[in-house]
Amino acid sequence: MSLDDAFDFVDLESNDILDNILRTEGSSRKTSPLWNYVDCKSLAHPEVLVCKRCNYVFSIKSSNTTIEQHLLNKHNIIIPKVRKQTTLNFKCTDPWPAKEKLERDKAVVIWIIDNQQPFSVVENEKFIEMMHIFDPRYKIPDRHQIKEMIIDEFNERHSNIGYDLQKISSKVSFTADMWTSTISSEAYLGLTIHYIDQNWVLRHFLLDIIPFKVRHTGINMAAAITNVLNEFNLAGKALALTTDNESAITSQNSPFRPNFKLTNVGRKLI
Repeated sequence: MSLDDAFDFVDLESNDILDNILRTEGSSRKTSPLWNYVDCKSLAHPEVLVCKRCNYVFSIKSSNTTIEQHLLNKHNIIIPKVRKQTTLNFKCTDPWPAKEKLERDKAVVIWIIDNQQPFSVVENEKFIEMMHIFDPRYKIPDRHQIKEMIIDEFNERHSNIGYDLQKISSKVSFTADMWTSTISSEAYLGLTIHYIDQNWVLRHFLLDIIPFKVRHTGINMAAAITNVLNEFNLAGKALALTTDNESAITSQNSPFRPNFKLTNVGRKLI
């Protein structure tokens, strides 16, 4: 290697130019400030460092410090100490701060709810592997933590629904349907609310799904629906209830009749 390459990425902390030559072999960039004051292409002294100011010839074994001292003592030139910034070629794996962690937890919670995934999905090996590839800094909650987060999400939305329902100034109507799961043989009573908002837009959404573990009598159904209405302070706004062929609700002795205008939608409309 020639001295033309001696100061390519030269280490200013090293005291041996030869060491720098060996460690920078193959380099082509001249980045040391010393190159502004020394030359290795002098015709009179090829392959030897020569001071550009006074043509002083340095020994091949001259150190960086020797050259710097010469420039300082003879020419009052100070060579600044320059260190190259090291680039770290690895990903940051520190956990996210609380705010960013919460945002990612929320996204996982919504995904689980929307896709009806089990809580244990967050402990699935392939799910964890995928999340680590997408975001190595994200610490995935376990199934117990994700369960608590989902319950918190439900409670928050439940409160928001109650707040929105209090803004309704008109009467409201309901549709109800009782069905039994073909998988678990458990019965459920679904209750949907219908109303017109302040902009005269018809709105409706599922208000509650009530697990039914008692007999499907009119009294039991009335009690379950009344509990939901009281929970959302809707008892005084209830106008009508529409259901299918559930005779327990629409019979002449139905406990719903004092408080609702009943409509039975089944094989015929009455």
